[in-house]
Amino acid sequence: MDSFKAKRDNVIVKVSRKLKSVNSKLTCCFKTFFKHSRTAGKYF
Repeated sequence: MDSFKAKRDNVIVKVSRKLKSVNSKLTCCFKTFFKHSRTAGKYF
């Protein structure tokens, strides 16, 4: 039972790490997109 809990915790940690990296990438993309759209908004 303990090994099952350890495996589950390990999976949770891996998934949360993956989500964090994906989230930071998305945030970075969104920020650059927002920045570009703001500069484009000045010209239109």
